[in-house]
Amino acid sequence: MREAFKRGVSPKDFWQMTPLELSCLLPSNDETTKPMSRAELAQLMRQYPDRQGRN
Repeated sequence: MREAFKRGVSPKDFWQMTPLELSCLLPSNDETTKPMSRAELAQLMRQYPDRQGRN
């Protein structure tokens, strides 16, 4: 939150940001924040399939 305020983002705008918007605002060269690969996504989808009939 502090980093967003340093960049001129108001508290109201901060709390309305999507995770994608926030990630674009905050710089990171950390390996743990790299985008997920298609293979990683496919593995997660196999591990945690959507349940049929969920609302």
